[in-house]
Amino acid sequence: MKIRVKLALLAVSLCALAIAACCTVLIISANGNSVNTAIDGALSEQHLLVQSFQSALRNTYEDGLSDTTQQSLGKYLFRQYSSGSLSRSQYAMRKDGEYLHNGSELDPADILTDAKTRSGNGMEVKYTIVMHDNARHIVVGSANTINGGVYDIYLVKNIEQVYSSNASLTAKLAAVSLGLVLLTAAVLAYSVFRVLRPLKALQGSAAAIAHGDYQSRIPVKGKDEIAALSVSFNAMAEAVEKHVAEIKDVAEARKLLLAALTHELKTPMTAIIGYSEALMKTRLTQEQREEAAAYINAECSRIERLSQKLMQLIALDGGSGITIAPTPVTELFESVEKTLLPIAKRDGVALDMACGSETLSMDADLMASVLINLFDNARKAHAKHVHIVCSGGLISVTDDGCGIPADSVKRITEPFYMVDKSRSRKAGGVGLGLALVKRIVAMHGGKLSILSQIELGTCVEIELPQ
Repeated sequence: MKIRVKLALLAVSLCALAIAACCTVLIISANGNSVNTAIDGALSEQHLLVQSFQSALRNTYEDGLSDTTQQSLGKYLFRQYSSGSLSRSQYAMRKDGEYLHNGSELDPADILTDAKTRSGNGMEVKYTIVMHDNARHIVVGSANTINGGVYDIYLVKNIEQVYSSNASLTAKLAAVSLGLVLLTAAVLAYSVFRVLRPLKALQGSAAAIAHGDYQSRIPVKGKDEIAALSVSFNAMAEAVEKHVAEIKDVAEARKLLLAALTHELKTPMTAIIGYSEALMKTRLTQEQREEAAAYINAECSRIERLSQKLMQLIALDGGSGITIAPTPVTELFESVEKTLLPIAKRDGVALDMACGSETLSMDADLMASVLINLFDNARKAHAKHVHIVCSGGLISVTDDGCGIPADSVKRITEPFYMVDKSRSRKAGGVGLGLALVKRIVAMHGGKLSILSQIELGTCVEIELPQ
C-alpha cells in the first residue's frame, strides 16, 4: 500500500474516531438532559397536584366529619383534579394503605417500594421509570399528611416520546456524523494526495537517475519539509551527475593515455629497428657499431621511462605522477635529435634544431615525447622542412606541410580527431598525437598555441613557465 493511501486512511480513521466520540458524548448528554427534564417535569406536576389537592381538601374540611365522609370527600376532590389533567398523566391516591382512586393500570405503591428518593418542598418524593405496554413510564409518589390523615398521591406518566425523540436525534446525529466523515475523508484524501504529490516526482526523478538520466531534477515548491527534501535530492542528483561526469572524464583520459602509450612507442621503435637492421645487414666500423648499440640502449631506456610515466598518467589524475625539474634545453634537443634524425633522413625531411642556453622546468622524457609527436605530425603533413627552435623560453615547431583548415584548428587537439582521416590512417595515425601533446603541456602548466595556413604550413608554440 502506498504511503499516501496509508496517511489518508490514518487521517480519516482519526477524524472518524474524533467525530464519533464527539457525537457519542453529545447524544449521551442530550439523552440524559431530556430524560432529566421529563423527570423534573413529572416531579413538578406531582408536587402541584399535591398542593392543589391539599388546599382543596383543607378548604372543604369540617370538624366532626366521619372517616367515611372524609374518604368520600377526598375521593371526590381527587377525581376532579385527575379528570382535568391536560398533561395526559394518570393519577392515583391511597389513604391508610387503600386506593381511593387509581387512574392507571399499574400499582404505584408496589413499584415505588425501592425507588429513588428526592427531598424538596418539605417532603420526600419517590420516583422511578418502568416499562409498561412497550412504553416507558415515570412513576412519582409521596406520602402527605392532610387534616390528620395520611394520603399517598401518585403520578404515572408515559415518557416514551422522550426516548423516541432521543432515538430520532441519535439517528440524525449518526447521519450527520457519517456525512462529516465522508466529507472529511474526501478533503483529507485530496489534501494528502496534493501534499505528497512531490514524492511522486521524487520517485520519477530517482527512477530517471537509475536509468542514466543524471540531469533529472525536481521542481521545488513551498518551504515545507518536502520542499527541503526536494532541495536535498536535487543537490544529491547534482553531486551524482558531477561524480559520474568525473568518472567518465577519468575513464576517457585513461583510455586516451593507454592508446597514447602504444602511439608513443612507434617512433623510438622505428629508430631502434633501423639501427638494429644496420647492425645486422650493413658493414659498420667498430665506432659506428658502438654508436648504434649505445643509441639502441638509450632509446630502450627512454621507452622504459616513457612507458612508466604514461602508465603513471593513466593511474594518476592531474599529472601528479610526473617529475618537473630544471632541465637544459640543449640536453632535451640532443636527445630528440638522435631519435628524429634517422627518421628524417629516411623520409627526406630536413630537420633543423636550434636553442640557446636556456634552462626550463620540465619532465624531459615527456617533453621529448611532445617534440617527437609534433615532428611526426609535420612528417605526416608531407613537410620537407621542420624547424625546432627554443628562444626566450618559447619552444616552436614549424613546418612547411599542407597546413590545417581554420575550422579544424580548434578541434585538432581533441582525442581521435583527424583532419584528413584517409591520409592519417595511411600514415599510421589515430588522432592522439596532439591530444597527448596538449595534456602533457597542461600538466607542465604551460600554454599551447597552433597557427596554420593551408599549403603554407603549421607553427606550434609551447610556452613553459620559467
